Amino acid sequence: MSYQTLIMDFSGTIADDRYRVHKAMNQVLNHFGTVPISFEQWKNVMSLDFKQMWHDLGVAAPLDKIFSQYHIEYATAGSVKPIAGNADAIRNLHSILGTAAMRVLSGCPQLMLEEHLRELGLSGYFGAVYGGVSDKSSKLKE
Repeated sequence: MSYQTLIMDFSGTIADDRYRVHKAMNQVLNHFGTVPISFEQWKNVMSLDFKQMWHDLGVAAPLDKIFSQYHIEYATAGSVKPIAGNADAIRNLHSILGTAAMRVLSGCPQLMLEEHLRELGLSGYFGAVYGGVSDKSSKLKE
């Protein structure tokens, strides 16, 4: 079997920003008058369908407003740590597949995502970098 495209999510694949995402999410919940959730609860509700996730958490604001606030909160919510060995694995895949075949997507804002990739030494390894993606399942279908 031959693959033509490899798509990776930044969070949890390339870097561990779970605590940053959790903190930013709780700040958004607080901003919209909803009760923050524990880290364990957060792990259970995270999903590719952000619209449904925010609805289930009781946030009634439009998704663009939620995401705008999330980007503000994410920017100051903490650090991003590389997942041990994954940068080397990505470099190895790149040597096999080439830049054009590799994609990365994230809910992280575009410029911040590009900065994180530079910090991890992975700038230029992806044919496309999609930041600020609020609906990952739809983006995957493009």
